[in-house]
Amino acid sequence: MVRVVKESHKLARIITIGSIVRVAGIYWWYWQAPSRVVRKFLRALEAGDIQTIYNLTPKRYEQQLCGLTPELIEKTYQKILKPLLSEYRLVKVHRASRSSPIPEIWLRSHEVPFWLWFRNRQGKTLFTGVHAVWYRDEGWRVPWGIFVWKLLIAAYGREQADVLMIGLGYDLIHTSAPGDVLSVKTDLSLLRAGRIKTYRR
Repeated sequence: MVRVVKESHKLARIITIGSIVRVAGIYWWYWQAPSRVVRKFLRALEAGDIQTIYNLTPKRYEQQLCGLTPELIEKTYQKILKPLLSEYRLVKVHRASRSSPIPEIWLRSHEVPFWLWFRNRQGKTLFTGVHAVWYRDEGWRVPWGIFVWKLLIAAYGREQADVLMIGLGYDLIHTSAPGDVLSVKTDLSLLRAGRIKTYRR
């Protein structure tokens, strides 16, 4: 009888520990999801994998609403990003949260920012960011236009970033907020009218 009780207690402990490990594993997989998609995006960016980059962009808000195509990504990569990234190397990636440089323990936001540091041989650093954004019908995605725009601002300043984006064929770019878009043509007009201050990031 005593042996049966001991065996029952042992089985209960095994089940309890197994359940805890399982829950922790599920949570860790869920928490790491934004990091996985951003790592995939950055690997594709480094390799010039246009189709993977396109597949990671939001379909409804960027591909359909803003008219993003693989051809536009290819043009952007070949004319602007490839030369820039051949000079600057990604040296650091830091996951943060919308309100703090410290990552959230619980994923309460639809948006997870990642800070990026690029550095050239002369030691000059470009600081910018990329966002993993949760879309209910698509999962975690990486908006492309806002990433390119912010990177160009870091490298050349806001006005030149607008000029370059327009020259490539962009107008509307999807921000990291679902449904929110920004017109680089309007932004440039407001800058030149003095209604927005030029800044560098």
